[in-house]
Amino acid sequence: MKILKDIPVVLDVEQSADVNESRTKNITAEERTEIIKAFFDRIEEAGYETMIYGNLKSLMIMTEYNKLEDYRKWFAYYHYPLRFPYEIDIWQYRSTGTVDGITGDADLNIMFENEE
Repeated sequence: MKILKDIPVVLDVEQSADVNESRTKNITAEERTEIIKAFFDRIEEAGYETMIYGNLKSLMIMTEYNKLEDYRKWFAYYHYPLRFPYEIDIWQYRSTGTVDGITGDADLNIMFENEE
């Protein structure tokens, strides 16, 4: 098993659980996309890698996905087979997993690594 020492700074762009109380409830997909890009620019200027985390709704409806395609992706989708026609780095395939040492449900993920 390979141990990862450095992982990217990940921005979760999913909708807030309480939509009515969210500060971002009224921003457009264009505004959200520009905010994501500005945040990633600052993080990358500091020397860190970036990654965007989201699900179908947050990536395809709440953003202008075509402007985010160059960023690494962590995609939450709880069905098999995986139905997302774009390249992803991590697939969160379950939110109700069991992990020794963790009380309650745990997210389960698979990371795809490109061996170069």
